[in-house]
Parts: sequence; C-alpha cells; structure tokens
Amino acid sequence: MVNRTTNRAVRLDVITGVLPKDRELTKLRGLVINRKRAATGKEHCRFFDRLGELIVDYVRTGDANFEISGPVELDWEEYREKLSFSPANKSGFVKYLVHQNISPDLAQAFSDLGIIDATKDAKAIEDIRTCPDRDTPSPALFDPDQLYAGTLSERVGRVVERVIAPVLANDGGRLDVLEIDESIGELRVRFVGSCSNCPYSLLSM
Repeated sequence: MVNRTTNRAVRLDVITGVLPKDRELTKLRGLVINRKRAATGKEHCRFFDRLGELIVDYVRTGDANFEISGPVELDWEEYREKLSFSPANKSGFVKYLVHQNISPDLAQAFSDLGIIDATKDAKAIEDIRTCPDRDTPSPALFDPDQLYAGTLSERVGRVVERVIAPVLANDGGRLDVLEIDESIGELRVRFVGSCSNCPYSLLSM
C-alpha cells in the first residue's frame, strides 16, 4: 500500500487459518453432498454445524493475522510510470524491474519491503544500480492487445467460469449470473442445485 501524498509504502501480508482434515466432516460430506437422498435431516444439520465449528476455530482474526513491513520511502510517480503493468510471477517481475530501468531507490524500497530479495536477486539489483541509460525509455514489453481486460460482464463471466463454477460443481451446485448493473456496481446471481438451499451459500456469496 502506497501513500501517494507522502511517498511512503508498507507491505501487508494477511495470514489466515486453514481448515484441517476432519474425519467427522469428511464422513458427513460423503453422505450429505455425494449421496444427498441417503442422508437424514439430522446428518444434514450436523454437517453444517461441524463446518461452522471448524470455520470458527481455524479462521484467525486480530493483529496476529497480519504481518507488516515498512513504512519505507517509495516514489509513487516512478512506480506508476514504470510499473503500471508488470508480470505477476516473481521471476518475470524481477526481470521487468531491470527492463524498466527503475531507480536504485525504488529497488531499495522493494528490497526493504521484502518484494525482492537482496541475496537471491543481487544480480538484478546490481544491474539496476549500474544502468548507464536510465533516462532512455525502454521498448514496450507488452502487446497492447494483451492488456485488454474485457468488459465488466466478460471479466465477471471469466471469474465465474474458471474460479467459482468448478468449486460449486464439486458439491452439485451452480451459480447463474442474472444481471450486471454497471451504473451502480450491482451484480445479481442465483444459486442453483445443491447451492440453492445450502445454509452456507451466504459464505459462498
């Protein structure tokens, strides 16, 4: 996170608990999800009660849930100008920093924030420090067509199709997008199949 007024930045890592494997939940899931009609009402209730118990126990909250690095000095204007678009993976990002001729100060800020590693990325940091033509614009690394993210409807459709649908399908459910109102930022959806009457559909939402 960058404060653009003061040119200072912090890195915030969010740490969450992970639901453990639970024998009772696994057994109930086989009945309630995979063989729905064979499960009794009591087993359905116990499945969702046990799931709720695990969520409460293993999702941590409070200050222990965060790790903060910084604050450090970070030139927002340079960051915006040179790194508005950058590769998502670590190795591609480090190479891109060199390609974009970033300043040693910006590289130092990234190192202080733990975004790049002073030891593992020492070669890249040295290349940045000794760059002779820092003011020469770098040739474009991205094809402009690659930067087209699509309309809001297309982006929502991709997320539903690639991320959400496979998870819900595992439980015999589906999510239908009914309407997107871009003017007010409202998305209307409908849960179908097992998700239509699942008490935890609110968690999915």
